[in-house]
Amino acid sequence: MGHPLGEGEAIEVEHVYIGHERLSVPRLIFRRLTAEEWQKRMAYVQKKEKRKGKALTRQTLEQKKYHILLTNLPQESFDGQQVYELYSLRWPIEWLFKA
Repeated sequence: MGHPLGEGEAIEVEHVYIGHERLSVPRLIFRRLTAEEWQKRMAYVQKKEKRKGKALTRQTLEQKKYHILLTNLPQESFDGQQVYELYSLRWPIEWLFKA
């Protein structure tokens, strides 16, 4: 990425390859979390790392500022913000079924 993203900003990367295969209609979306979202994530991560007895590195802290999504949802139907909102709704549903 050429410039740092501001809070809540997103950038999409086109033509994503995994290995030597090109995914069909791949989209890689980097979204920087807002301060409130980052605080929630950090509380969760710190609790998790403390339980494991590990310390957070500076690199890990920087990585946790971003939400990274790889999707094949068509760009014509869903912009980056809509994809983020859909995934935000999906995970609570996954946790409900897991329970």
